[in-house]
Amino acid sequence: MRALWSPGSWSDFPFGGVEGRHLLAYFGTGQPRRRTFLLRPGVRYRADVLDTWNMTVSELLGSNEGDFHCRCRPYIAVRLRAVEG
Repeated sequence: MRALWSPGSWSDFPFGGVEGRHLLAYFGTGQPRRRTFLLRPGVRYRADVLDTWNMTVSELLGSNEGDFHCRCRPYIAVRLRAVEG
């Protein structure tokens, strides 16, 4: 399943944010096993997985631009934060 950086195309799960700055996507019990985000070219993001059940935050290594893949499990959120410079 692919998610495009366009609010109209992200209607299959709750999300919010400010384009080019940050995004928060929540995958409750109906999450896919893997999510592909198509990020806006020219903007790099750091990604965190927020486990809302275990109350933990895990930063994924590196920064991402363009296609970004994330493994999902129940009750997680993915936070994408734009990297300056």
